Amino acid sequence: MLGLEYNQWRKPANEVLEQQVKRVATFKKQLKEFDNTIFQK
Repeated sequence: MLGLEYNQWRKPANEVLEQQVKRVATFKKQLKEFDNTIFQK
């Protein structure tokens, strides 16, 4: 019973976590490109 409820809670939590990880990766990529643009000048 508790295991089933845990799985139902964990799946959306994992999806949210994955979205945050992707967002952070995108942010770091943009930050790196931004740094490169600044240092090229």
